[in-house]
Parts: sequence; C-alpha cells; structure tokens
Amino acid sequence: MTFNQFSCDDLLIPFFIRDGLLSHFFSRAGLLVPFFSCDGLLIPFFSSDGLLVPFFSRYGLLVPFFSHAGLLVPLFSCDGLLIPFFSSDGLLVPFFSRYGLLVPFFSHAGLLVPFFSCDGLLIPFFSSDGLLVPFFSRYGLLVPFFSRAGLLVPFFS
Repeated sequence: MTFNQFSCDDLLIPFFIRDGLLSHFFSRAGLLVPFFSCDGLLIPFFSSDGLLVPFFSRYGLLVPFFSHAGLLVPLFSCDGLLIPFFSSDGLLVPFFSRYGLLVPFFSHAGLLVPFFSCDGLLIPFFSSDGLLVPFFSRYGLLVPFFSRAGLLVPFFS
C-alpha cells in the first residue's frame, strides 16, 4: 500500500510501479495529474503489452489532455489507430486549434478520423488546396456535405 504524497502546489507526486509503469493517481480535486516532458509534450504511458494506457476520471470518463502549447496531444494505440475521446453524453469530442479551426487527425494507417458536432452532424474537413475531404459511412456510402449556402457539395468515390 502506498501513501499519497502531495507537492506544495497540491498536485499528487507521481509514483511508478516496479516495471516502470505509472500508477493511476488523482489530485485532491479528483482530476488525473498530467505529466509533461521538458519540451512541453505529454508523456505517453504504455502497458507491458505495448498498449497505451487510457486515463479515466473517477466518474469513468476519458480525460482529454492538452500540451503546454494548448494543442491536444493525439494518442495512438500500438496498432496505429487514434484513440477517440468521448464526452459524458457519449458524443465524440471535437478538437479545435487556438484559431478556432478544427484540427484534423490521421491514424498511422493514413485514414482520417471522422469528428461529429454536438448535434450529430459530421464536421467537414478541407485540405490545404481548399478541397473538401470526402467521408464514407460504415456501409461504404458517401456522406453528403452541404455548404453554408445550403448547396450540396458533390463527391464521387
């Protein structure tokens, strides 16, 4: 049994178990304490089988992490797939940059991860040349997109 030790700023001091893995620790406020490397990037933690260890709050919700630069740190599993973050109502959490632009994430396999808005609509992504990136449903059907003027943007598979 370990005793909780807190630093002067009331954050829990990290403890590591024998195989070098971080134990699950929470601050006194009930929030998981994030750890950052000297370059401001979040330090990822992996279990002995090579899988990324998910961080959950005491209420069972996945905790989103942000780097010191204010950008969300993408977390990947050992098979190269992006680990999704969901809000308490079960909706996927969209990630936005400081300029209010949606940050597109790609898995290691090169596939774009779809993001949905709070009303269940797919958030469109645009490539650097201004072309809309097509999305396909689980059934292989192309998802229609509408412009701000209400005009349908055509896509072809």
